[in-house]
Amino acid sequence: MTPLLVLFAIDCEKKTPEQLFEESCPEFISICPPHYAQLPKAGEPIRDALSVQKRIFLNEFKQRMDIPDIYSYLKMCTNVHISKLAKFLQKGEEDTATTLLKLKHKTRNLRWFSGASASSGKWVSTAEVDFYVDKDMVYVRESRPERPFGEVFIRHILKYQDMIEELNNKS
Repeated sequence: MTPLLVLFAIDCEKKTPEQLFEESCPEFISICPPHYAQLPKAGEPIRDALSVQKRIFLNEFKQRMDIPDIYSYLKMCTNVHISKLAKFLQKGEEDTATTLLKLKHKTRNLRWFSGASASSGKWVSTAEVDFYVDKDMVYVRESRPERPFGEVFIRHILKYQDMIEELNNKS
């Protein structure tokens, strides 16, 4: 579950995402410098900045609302036609394709590896389920971290070498 949905699930029956944001966001942080000629009275928050932040938050929240549903359907199959996925999600085919593109975009991160600058790196997927769309088909590959078989194998070899040396020293 994404962090925004976890936030919503805390108290979803009593409060809307808008109310949760208004209660939890810092009102003293502005996304732009204030108009110094028109500053509010002392102790009053700048409401324009809060409304902009709230609008951005709610837009992001709406975009991520479908993610758990999509993941649940994608985990069940290795490939699926967009029209079939659209029927499951009760959406149109174009809306489903757009949602898949949004999902792909939202789950990409720039990962830095040792080397040059901090802004250089490789784009990697952080999604639970890795997928790609080819024409009207969605191909799914569950992304699981690979187990480090080589490291485990080397560790066992070293352990057995130590055991053999210990046995040789005792005899």
